[in-house]
Amino acid sequence: MSIPPVNLMRSFLFVPGNRPERFAKARASGADIYCIDLEDAVAPAHKASARDEALAHLTANAGQEAGGPLCYFRINSLSTKAGLEDLLALSEAASHDVLPDCIVLPKASSAFEIAQVIQLLEQHPRLKVMPMIESPKGLDQLPAMLEYHRWIVGVAFGFGDYAAVTGSDMGWDALLQARSTIVRYASDYGVHSFDGPWFEIPDLEGLRREAGRVAGLGFRGKLAIHPSQVEVINESFQPSPRRIAWARDVIAAFAKAQGGVAVVDGMMIDQPVVEQACRVLAAAGEATS
Repeated sequence: MSIPPVNLMRSFLFVPGNRPERFAKARASGADIYCIDLEDAVAPAHKASARDEALAHLTANAGQEAGGPLCYFRINSLSTKAGLEDLLALSEAASHDVLPDCIVLPKASSAFEIAQVIQLLEQHPRLKVMPMIESPKGLDQLPAMLEYHRWIVGVAFGFGDYAAVTGSDMGWDALLQARSTIVRYASDYGVHSFDGPWFEIPDLEGLRREAGRVAGLGFRGKLAIHPSQVEVINESFQPSPRRIAWARDVIAAFAKAQGGVAVVDGMMIDQPVVEQACRVLAAAGEATS
């Protein structure tokens, strides 16, 4: 298994689209991804101006050096007029080679929404899409959405809306099945998975506990709603030095064995273990070959 160098994708910080003075701060926050939010964070009266501000920021930062944070846009739902206007504006921007690193689709509930974006923007070679699952219907339709995995970079879980739709609380037990289902389908199709945000901003230890638990389920990152959360999230999804050293040893031993038996720390190394080691190094930002 070979994994090329990738941008780290542990922390995903939202910044309101109508607060352009915060865009540069979000970019410099240490988050692996900063996402300009044109949806929930922006009142209806400010949708158009927020869209203009976001596109102006994107244009001003085009051609920035590789290795910096990724810039995503969360557009409005495609079931709304604002969402369709967002998509048309992005299509026009793409004709001038201006496009965010990914378009996040909130409240995604069908493969048709993914197809809408692709149909309008598929001529752009960098087009990437991320559905946000925020309802049981969206969860049921996730496998159909992921048939478009060529364009999908990841899946995010908007569990605040999910809990509101189902009437559940946001406790661990209530959301465990949905979380596990998202991880399962994302891994089936080889895409990233992001857990929803921790809403109690001052409680960083609570965030650390929850991030550790969702990392244990297989999530690759977590959404953030405040810059103070970024460092905790990055630490929670960064493999430990010991884990990284183990992964390097596994890959080196497997290569040296040339198809024969390899053992690391008393463990026999086979292909699934090598694939796990490759994922560890990818999570640490290292390439493998």
